[in-house]
Amino acid sequence: MRRRFLVPFLLAAAVVVQPVLGAQAGAAVPAWTTYRHDAARSGIDPDSTTPVTPSQTWQTPSLDGQVYAQPLVYGSRVYVATENDTVYELDAATGAVLWSTHLATPEPSSAACQGDISPSIGITSTPVVDPATNRIYAVGGVSVSGAVHHELFALDLSSGQPIAGFPIMVDPPFPSGGDPSNQLQRAGLALDDGRILIGYGGNDGDCNTYWGWLVSAPTTGTTGLDSFQVDAGYHDGAIWGAGNAPALDAAGDVFVATGNGNGDSSADPDYGDSVVKLNALAVPLDWWAPPNWQTLDSSDLDLGSSMPTLLPGGFVFESGKDDNGYLLNGSGLGHVTSAVATSSGFCSGGSFGGSVYDLGNSTIYAACESGLKALSLGEGSSPSLASRSRFSAPSGATGPPMIAAGLVWVTDHSDGTLYGLDLTSGATTSQFPIPEHESPGGSDVNHFASPSAGGGRLFVGSGDQVTAYTIAQPPPSSSTSTALITSANPASLGAAVSLTAAVAPTPDAGTVTFTDGGVPLSGCRGVAVSAATAGRAMCQTAFAQPGTHKLVASYSGDAFYAASTSAVLAESVPSGIPSLSRLRVSPHRVSIAGRRIGRRCVKPSQRNGRHRHCRRPFKLKVTYTLNAPAIVTLTLKQQAPGRRVKGRCVKPTRRNHKAARCTRLISVRGSIRRASKAGANAFTFTGTIGRHRLGPGSYQLTATPTANGHSGTPQAVRFKIVG
Repeated sequence: MRRRFLVPFLLAAAVVVQPVLGAQAGAAVPAWTTYRHDAARSGIDPDSTTPVTPSQTWQTPSLDGQVYAQPLVYGSRVYVATENDTVYELDAATGAVLWSTHLATPEPSSAACQGDISPSIGITSTPVVDPATNRIYAVGGVSVSGAVHHELFALDLSSGQPIAGFPIMVDPPFPSGGDPSNQLQRAGLALDDGRILIGYGGNDGDCNTYWGWLVSAPTTGTTGLDSFQVDAGYHDGAIWGAGNAPALDAAGDVFVATGNGNGDSSADPDYGDSVVKLNALAVPLDWWAPPNWQTLDSSDLDLGSSMPTLLPGGFVFESGKDDNGYLLNGSGLGHVTSAVATSSGFCSGGSFGGSVYDLGNSTIYAACESGLKALSLGEGSSPSLASRSRFSAPSGATGPPMIAAGLVWVTDHSDGTLYGLDLTSGATTSQFPIPEHESPGGSDVNHFASPSAGGGRLFVGSGDQVTAYTIAQPPPSSSTSTALITSANPASLGAAVSLTAAVAPTPDAGTVTFTDGGVPLSGCRGVAVSAATAGRAMCQTAFAQPGTHKLVASYSGDAFYAASTSAVLAESVPSGIPSLSRLRVSPHRVSIAGRRIGRRCVKPSQRNGRHRHCRRPFKLKVTYTLNAPAIVTLTLKQQAPGRRVKGRCVKPTRRNHKAARCTRLISVRGSIRRASKAGANAFTFTGTIGRHRLGPGSYQLTATPTANGHSGTPQAVRFKIVG
C-alpha cells in the first residue's frame, strides 16, 4: 500500500455491544462516545430529530496540537484529543475548556520515516468514552529518551486524572527488525468484552518495514496482550481504514478490512486485502477476499482503505481503492470467493474512511475521492447493490460521512468546507467554511475529518481547533426519580446525621437540595450530582429540635434530565432527655434455700432434707425499653424494719422502739451500668452487686437512663429473695 494518509485512531464504547447501543439510543443524554457514535459504527445521531436552520455556535481557540481525532460527546461535555498527547474536556454549549491533561511527550515527526503529521505524532486516533466506568481511553505515540512506542491511557472522565495501572505499553510484538516509529496507530479501536482492540498500519508513503496488526489489550491496566498479524510472512497489510474503526456486531464479533500484503502467486492471501472477522482476543474466526486479490496487492489497490459497514440481515458492505463496492454475508464470509453482490466502478478514485447506512431509505453513503456516492440496498436473502443515479454530491465532499438532523454531513479537507447534503438528491442544503487557525486566512481540514453530533449540536475538528454548529433542537428531557435515605432514624438530638439522595438514571449534571418541612437545611442546598458522583448527593446535618422532621430531596434537573423530588422521609428526633419504660424483673420471687450435696448446693427436697443448709446462686432477667440509646444505671435497695418518726421511716433505736412499725429501704453498695440501644433491652442479673452478695429479703431495683448529659426519670421495680 504505497499511498497513506493520516487518520484518527478510535476506541469503541461498548463492553457488551447490544446493551450499550440500546442504552445510547434510548437515553436523552447525548452519547457519541466513540467514532461514528457506537460500536457498530452506525454514524447516525439519534438526538437530532427536530432540525433547525444550522448555524455556527462556537469555535475553540488554538489547542496545543493538531486535532485528527473525531470529537466525542457525552452529556454536556465534548472530549478532544491532540497530536501533542493532550486530552481536553470542553463545555458543549460554549466550547470553554473545563479540564485538560497532558499525557506524555509525543513522537516527533522527525522520528517517522515519512508521514504528513507535523510537528509531532501523538494521539492521532479518536479516544473512547466508557460511561460504565466513567473513563476515557486514548492511545498515543510517545517518545521517552528518544525511543518511540505506543501507550494506552485511561483518564477519569470527570477530573481528567489518570487511572491507576495506566498507561500500559501496547506496541505490537514485532519480529526482528520491527520499529514502533514505522507503525502509525490510526485505525479506530473497539472496546469489546473488557479488551481494547488497536489497529496499526504504516506512515504516509509506506516507508520502511511495517506490518498490519490488531492488538488486544485488557482494560484492567494489566499486561497480557494478544495480537493478530496480517500476512505474517511478508509485511504491509495495514489495518487503518482512513481513521474508521472496526465494527462490532450484536454478538461482539469484530470486523476489520486489511491492506495489501505480499502479492505472491499463492492461493492464500494470508488475510491481506481481506475482510476479517475476529473475537475480542484478536483470534480470526472467518475471512473473505475477492478473487482478484493478487491484482489488488500488486497494484496497491487496498481493500482496507475503509472499514466494513454492518447492514441488516447480517450483511456487510466493503469498499476500497479499486472503485468497487462489495456486499458480503457476515455469517459466512467464504474466504476467496465472489461477493453476494458487487457494484463495479461506483466509487471513482477509491473509498477512504468507510460508509454509513440509512435504514429509512435503504441507502449506503460511501466516502469516495470523487465525492460522496449513494447505493441502494435491495431486500431478500441475496440483496442487490445499485447506484442511485439521481444522487449527486459536490466533488469536494470526500470525507467520511455521518447522518444528523435529516442530512448527511461530509467535510472537504482540501478547502475546509463542511457540507450538509440532502439524503435523497445529494444537493447542498447547508455549507460552512471552517477557518483553520494555523494557516491565517486558510481553511484546511485535517485528512479524513468526520463530524460527530449530540444534543442538537454538530462538532468537527480542523487544524488545532474544534468548531460547533447548532443543527437541531435538544432532545426532550428524560424523566428521573430521586430516593432519600438517612444514616440514623431515630436520630439523637444534636448528633450528626448523613443524608443521601440517589437520582436515577444517573444524570449528567444538576444539583440536589435537602429540605426540612420545605426549608433548605443548612449546608445541604445545591449539592452537585453527576456521573462523577454515580448520581448521588450527600450532606451532613444535625437536628436542634426534637420531634418528627419531614425531609425531602429535590433534584434540579439539567439540560437532558428532568427534575424530580423524593418521597417525604419522616425523621424522628427524640428529646435530649432519655426515657425508660417497661422495667421488669423475672421472676419476682426467687428462692435461694438449698442443701449441700458434695460441692453442689441444690434445691431442697424430702430426700436431702437432712443435708447441711446452703444458699443457692440465682439469676434474674431484667428487661426495659428505651426511646433512644442511653447508659442505664441499676441500683438496689433492701427493705428493712423501721419506726415511723415525724413521717419518716428510720432505723429502730431504744428511743423510738414504741413508735409505729414501718418498712424502710437500705441502699446496697455498688451499681450496674449498661450501654443500651433504643428499643427493647434485656440482660441477666446475678446475685451479686459490687462485692455484696444478696441474701434473703425484699429489694427494690431502680433503673436510671443517661444520654448527652441528661438523666431521665428513674423507674423502679421490686422483687423478693427467700431462703
